Amino acid sequence: MKYPCYQISQGRQVLANYKSQEKFLKVVPQPEQKKILIESSDVDIEEILRILSKRLSVVEAEKLNERGLSKDQVEGQFAIALHLELSDFPAQALTDPDFWRYVAIEFFRDFIYWRDGENCTQSSFGLESVRRIPDCVPLRMFNRVQIAKNVIASGSSLTLEEICLAAGADFWQSHVFRVHNRFDPKVVNALVEASKSNKNEILREVAKTVRQIRANYNFQFRQNEQVDVMIKKGIDSGIQAVGNKNQRAND
Repeated sequence: MKYPCYQISQGRQVLANYKSQEKFLKVVPQPEQKKILIESSDVDIEEILRILSKRLSVVEAEKLNERGLSKDQVEGQFAIALHLELSDFPAQALTDPDFWRYVAIEFFRDFIYWRDGENCTQSSFGLESVRRIPDCVPLRMFNRVQIAKNVIASGSSLTLEEICLAAGADFWQSHVFRVHNRFDPKVVNALVEASKSNKNEILREVAKTVRQIRANYNFQFRQNEQVDVMIKKGIDSGIQAVGNKNQRAND
């Protein structure tokens, strides 16, 4: 069994060609087909992605948007469907940045333009660099649900939808995916709870507090009550920091 993928240079050329309405290249790079090294059940990757792309289209996104869901919430809702369909794909593909570039460019290109809007860059398609691959929209959607499932498995009372629709992409990118919090369900659960009643300004202070304390403790062995105390400390610091900032602005 093989799966399709794009190297960064290939992906950039293909995306540029699409943006120029296929007038940019005479010969379009074809996706590389990587062989699965460990035997796994056969799945029709292309067919599943083709059907899924119709379900997670801009048309469907706009319908949800018109019903009152923000773009962040639409992404969270779509993420659940995406994870459900892709979770049976070979682990080798799901952990390969080249695969996610292919998925983003060939199947979710229009949705990504809609979702990230004026903030859409090459990193939205996983084309910035290997280090920035978490910014790839379909990958961050898949990871959001994967982490949410880990949070629920650790004993959280939150539902999958509550976690996935909590806060926005900035919250998940800055406070979960790019930092060690993604490995600790207790902390993610506490951050999601905090996001329900606190704005990003305060959540940034919470994340800063978590980073400072993480250097001295292994969170995975901390009790839920201790994590809650730590998060509250961060919220209090955030409220104070925002208050000081507003006071300076008025002086």
